Amino acid sequence: MSHFLTASYAHYLLDFHSPSIATPLPRVLPTTRPREQNENDFDGLIANLTQTLTTTLSPTPTLPVLHQLMKSYTSNPAHWSKFAHIDPSKQYTRNLVHSVPGVFNLLLLVWNPGKESPAHDHANAHCLMKILKGNLIESRFAIPSRPGEQGPLVQTARKEFGLDQVTYMADVLGLHAISNPHPTEHAMSLHLYTPPNAALRGCHVYDMHNGEVRHVRQDTYDSVGGRVGK
Repeated sequence: MSHFLTASYAHYLLDFHSPSIATPLPRVLPTTRPREQNENDFDGLIANLTQTLTTTLSPTPTLPVLHQLMKSYTSNPAHWSKFAHIDPSKQYTRNLVHSVPGVFNLLLLVWNPGKESPAHDHANAHCLMKILKGNLIESRFAIPSRPGEQGPLVQTARKEFGLDQVTYMADVLGLHAISNPHPTEHAMSLHLYTPPNAALRGCHVYDMHNGEVRHVRQDTYDSVGGRVGK
């Protein structure tokens, strides 16, 4: 099983705009530079992500810029608890925090104790995940060339992430599944998707045991802007 910080993985961390990774970032006319972010300012994080992704600066925003913005925010439940909708009947909830149509969306996911996501792709988009509470395990898998015909998915990496850590994922790195290893405590994570392709056209989930694939919609949320039922 390979380590996460391989040479190729480091390359993708440093070269966000490589055309071999995923859909290029949307660009609009430049305005001003992102404001200085307070380390405990969740609203500031949202504002800076929005400004970075909706302006063309020199140099052009890259993954390290977005990674640093996500990393520089120190998680404080008082800032984001209104978005953390819990539903015990689900594996996890998907709560829309903010979005710019066609550019990005920002989701807060609440993971029930001991629950996990299916293995899935990212609809040719970039994904950054930050841990807001607890720990999460990311398991990566090779994308099968013949889904459903090659047996179980082949795991390529596995890593546990703790509070305030940030990780990156894109289809060029394969599939991944996220799980909350704690038997009694919820975990929370913040996910940046750019462009928001899955919200527009869905994504694919894979059966870990036989590799079968199916398409799922991703255009509904458990809450929007902290409001349930929207």
